[in-house]
Amino acid sequence: MSYHFRTRKHNQDNNMKRFAQTICILFALMSTFSCEKDKLIDYSGEPSIYFFETNRPLKFQGEILKDSTIIEFAATNLTDSIQPIVIATLSKPENVDRSYILKVDPKSTAIEGTHYEFVTKDFVISKNEIQDTVFIKWSKKPEMANTEFKLYLYIESNENFNTDMKDRVINPNTGEKISHIKYQIIAHDMIPKPVYWLDSFYGPFTRKKFLLMCEVFDMEPLYFINLMDISEMTALAKMMHRYLNEQKAAGNIIYEDNGTPMTMGSVGQQ
Repeated sequence: MSYHFRTRKHNQDNNMKRFAQTICILFALMSTFSCEKDKLIDYSGEPSIYFFETNRPLKFQGEILKDSTIIEFAATNLTDSIQPIVIATLSKPENVDRSYILKVDPKSTAIEGTHYEFVTKDFVISKNEIQDTVFIKWSKKPEMANTEFKLYLYIESNENFNTDMKDRVINPNTGEKISHIKYQIIAHDMIPKPVYWLDSFYGPFTRKKFLLMCEVFDMEPLYFINLMDISEMTALAKMMHRYLNEQKAAGNIIYEDNGTPMTMGSVGQQ
């Protein structure tokens, strides 16, 4: 019995030794990993600058980053929009302000002072920072109803930052690239025909009818654009038909821009 006890105790001691050795190895590995991780985070090299949106952490798996932004005034009831553009650096924070160069490409079709204006006037990475946000105010204009206007921005190198991180391939099959130092903002007020706009419900699609329905039913344009509930679509069509008839009875016939009376589809008229 004593033999078995000593054997068990001997085995327990060995197990404790192996456990202690394992813990030591794990701590050593963790320390090594921590040091390597710190080395990866620690920046070394010439400071570089780029548009943050083109090279930021993904918000969800499978997200595709872009070097452009679209402002769709028709999807909201806004007449102006403040667009933030984040400029980031691959560099250590410095104890001084560092200016950078942000320019507008002459090929831009958007006109400064008409379609947009820079709220941010000075382009500077503030001391102890590695990012800056440029704010651009966009205004909805009548011509945006039929045309999209583009603003092309680009970053140039200066004494504080280089632009060596120019682009990268995002599709090896096609060779498609995303630029890190060029960015475009597209603004328009065009309303595409919603995918679920059925002529049998609403009649032929027109911008005037779409916006009038949004006004009558106090709906956000984006909500109407994405509407796909058949029962709600039927109800809206019937109520709009009733509204048009009430306006007609009151002597206020509502016409389309081509001069024809506004009507709903056959389902809406039932």
